[in-house]
Amino acid sequence: MYWGKPEEMQQASKVVPLIAPMKGADLLGQGAAALAAVSVVFASRDPGYSEQLLLAADGLYLQATESEGLYSDSIPEVQGYYASYSYIDDLAWAAAWLALRTGDAQMLDDAKYYYDKHWSDEGGGEGRRFDYNNLVQGVGYLLAKLDPANKDKYTQPIRNVMNLWLTAGSDITFSPQVGPCDVGCCNVQVLK
Repeated sequence: MYWGKPEEMQQASKVVPLIAPMKGADLLGQGAAALAAVSVVFASRDPGYSEQLLLAADGLYLQATESEGLYSDSIPEVQGYYASYSYIDDLAWAAAWLALRTGDAQMLDDAKYYYDKHWSDEGGGEGRRFDYNNLVQGVGYLLAKLDPANKDKYTQPIRNVMNLWLTAGSDITFSPQVGPCDVGCCNVQVLK
């Protein structure tokens, strides 16, 4: 595998499709969420393009729900780079973005279901950060917007993480160049 800028890649790239019965709900959910989020951006600027993105997002989301499992289990070569520990947060992330874009009540129910399942089955993951491997904080933010009656339920975990990051004596270290760093990995850059 190559780890660098695509424009500097000298070897042929390898594409490995996820074909049933291969699992990959995490990767497919991420793709669906990205397409749905961009569809939100283009909804008023270019409705036709936004619809194309939405259709593709819906298709990926459906495929993700039908192939629950980790893409890194299906494609072992990626395990040393971007292995995933859960797909449930990715399904919640995709469903939340689709619900935001469409206003569809069933999609909102899906987002809530997967969000709750991520907490009940996996304890919310490693809730100290928001990255490709734990999207629960971002899902909480979207659900707080989509379900204001339960806003506190979705925002309290976000507040807990921020309190952890901002509390003196926490085990999160700070870099003077970029701000808070966790486990040697800076996930958020704080501009000074």
